Amino acid sequence: MCIRDSAATDRLRVQLVSERPWRDLAALQVDLDALRMSYEAERGRLLEWQGTQGEQARARVKTREGFSTLTAAQANHVLRPLKLAQTDTTRETIAPPLSALKDAFSIVPQRAEDQANDHLDDILSEGQKPLVARVDLQLRNRDIVTEADVEALVEEVRKRLLEQIRAGARVRLL
Repeated sequence: MCIRDSAATDRLRVQLVSERPWRDLAALQVDLDALRMSYEAERGRLLEWQGTQGEQARARVKTREGFSTLTAAQANHVLRPLKLAQTDTTRETIAPPLSALKDAFSIVPQRAEDQANDHLDDILSEGQKPLVARVDLQLRNRDIVTEADVEALVEEVRKRLLEQIRAGARVRLL
């Protein structure tokens, strides 16, 4: 059942705008129960989606070269932003609202994953280890029309990456 367009929602709206909305509320109990179940199902779906997104982000960070060499404390430090990004709620609660579960978690996990990767870079750059250089190739929304454009782009990428490698850094592409 979709909360926005259900018959139960329509009946509740009519009741709430009536002259005396508090009268005969018992007659709406079935509708209220249906809406509550629908709301809980949607919250459950969103929380499950959040969990999946979080697990995928953790897996991406854990598979980065060097993660397996971390101590338990270092690994916890790296993964902590991803743990904090998860919404601490249940499907039965009403806070935060559904919009917060949708909107915030479409942005929050990417920031948390970026932060986890930055923590890993910092640890992997400690001491005598090569510095991990973060390089944004700025490829997004670039128009490539001709073969010459492809060659120019490849040469630009090669130059930027080799500068970092020749300086002794490991490169992580952003």
